[in-house]
Amino acid sequence: MNMTLSRMRAFDKHARIAIALKGLLVTTASTFAQGGTAGPAPLEELDRPREIPEGFREVRTESSPAPFEATDTEKRRGFAVFSRTEPGNVYPWSTPRRGEVVEVVSRRVARGEIADFNFAIYAVDALGETRVEASAFSGSAARWPQELRHVHCWPQRTGWRSSTYRVIPELLVKRTGSNLAAGAAQQYYMTVDVPANAPAGKYFSTIRVKTAAGATQPLRLELEVLPFQLPVPDMVFGIYPDIDNGARTQQGRELWWRLIARQGFTMGMIYPLEHDTWTWQNGKMSSSLENTIGIMEAYKKAGLGGPFIMSLQRFTTFMEKLGVEQPSGQGGNFSESSEDAMRQVIRLLWEAGAKHQWPKFIPHGVDEPDKGVGGTQAVWLGKIIREEGLDYYCTLTRNPGALEAYVNVRCMSLIDYTFFKTKEQAEANRASATRKGSKFWCYGTGCYVNGSVKQEGNLISNRYMGGVLLWRAGVSGTVAWTLMRPHDDPYWDFDGSGSEPKDQCTVYPPVAPDTGFTPTLQWEGLRKGIDDYKYLNGLAFLIKQAKESGIAVKVEAAERIERDLNLQLEALPWRHVESESQYPDNGELTNARLDALREQVVDWIIELGA
Repeated sequence: MNMTLSRMRAFDKHARIAIALKGLLVTTASTFAQGGTAGPAPLEELDRPREIPEGFREVRTESSPAPFEATDTEKRRGFAVFSRTEPGNVYPWSTPRRGEVVEVVSRRVARGEIADFNFAIYAVDALGETRVEASAFSGSAARWPQELRHVHCWPQRTGWRSSTYRVIPELLVKRTGSNLAAGAAQQYYMTVDVPANAPAGKYFSTIRVKTAAGATQPLRLELEVLPFQLPVPDMVFGIYPDIDNGARTQQGRELWWRLIARQGFTMGMIYPLEHDTWTWQNGKMSSSLENTIGIMEAYKKAGLGGPFIMSLQRFTTFMEKLGVEQPSGQGGNFSESSEDAMRQVIRLLWEAGAKHQWPKFIPHGVDEPDKGVGGTQAVWLGKIIREEGLDYYCTLTRNPGALEAYVNVRCMSLIDYTFFKTKEQAEANRASATRKGSKFWCYGTGCYVNGSVKQEGNLISNRYMGGVLLWRAGVSGTVAWTLMRPHDDPYWDFDGSGSEPKDQCTVYPPVAPDTGFTPTLQWEGLRKGIDDYKYLNGLAFLIKQAKESGIAVKVEAAERIERDLNLQLEALPWRHVESESQYPDNGELTNARLDALREQVVDWIIELGA
């Protein structure tokens, strides 16, 4: 179905293709782009009409829905409640199938985990102003933080430079209500932060829907807290945090890192060459590192640890601006002063880390080095870093080549499954890294729209690539790219310029009443992937423990569960692939299948006596 602008406007005004007037957003966006302290954007800006520019073509996101046959109860109250396992498959024009209509939505979570619920209201008749509220969960859970958000649909380019776009469910915003026309759907996403010391048991909440016709309670949420907390895996979950893109105050830094840690991330990448002012005079490199120190204080306060990545990217431009002689390796040669300057930078950072008790850091210098100048620069920097006694991290889109002698944290591209197209390819790359004594990491989750993978506006892409796939591939670290890098107006995907004009956002600048940033489905997908990994890791620990117990019945159960787990993992397709007409999944590797795997893992954990 090709949804035209006129047809979109016949549906819910909160899900129009047209959003905020550009002129009213420029001030907020430009201040944000300069790293300022602009406040949250007014919620109304998301609903103001805006025309898609000429030259852009919409692609299908969902086939024409079948008519919905409402029951007498649904006719009387004017709506039906439905839920899809993939919230990225619910659009303003979606019509539920009878099997998707629900009265109860249930979740099971471990202590310390975030539970999530998604459901949608389908308007059988015009509902007018519609408010949806969730009661506090029963018992002690009434004190647990919970948030009910509207899933906001808007148009987004399908690629970094594309002239095609999709209307996708993406932004999770706080609203008081929606104005639902007949035939329109509005989806909701709810999270509950379950404390690490939560009593095991079942808890209940009720969804209350208030329309012009009155108020009803058509949905029950059931939350079962499991009698265990997942162990912390020996795994690095990192992210490019873009901390200078809106968190310049110490309070802002603390908030951003806290939100990042809440999702399950263990580390973030820091850019000291860009965070601070540096000087090079009479052969001496100096910097107060005031901002980097402040960023790291907020980082530690949020509970994040190491190893983390200390990026020295764009070091040649950095040193050229300071007047360092020949730092870019003209003709393959670097000056003695450029080597001395780089060693001084590394030592200053190491000394600051020791003084302020930072976790261990790993320097990174050249992003995706090629075989030309970038490769030469990456080798030069790697030699210095290793001679200074530090590990060396590098993002790779090709085999390391000459870098192999220096890079010992190989962060290999997962973008469109570059080094992970098959299980065999992933195993070979892991074996190669192991033989050379290198850690096997990957990057490629976040907000990529490369090749056959579209990570925006769904759970499945980031959830699988940032969780179960990591387990299957045997990586020991992963870094998501990127938190938030909009171009010009952050709430309009059609005004960017340059080689990649599309906004690059896993989350967005805050929409009131949020502070910090406003989450998305892809952001939630990253969290769910990290949790999937933790469940698999927790089960593996119990299997190992049971097999080593020497108790026959435990050994037998562990061997059976291990065998069945491997069979279930092998039954999953290796890759998650999308196409223009099948978004966000191809019907094979779905959020529902990962839910089913998670449920089975929970049962096995309970069986082994967690």
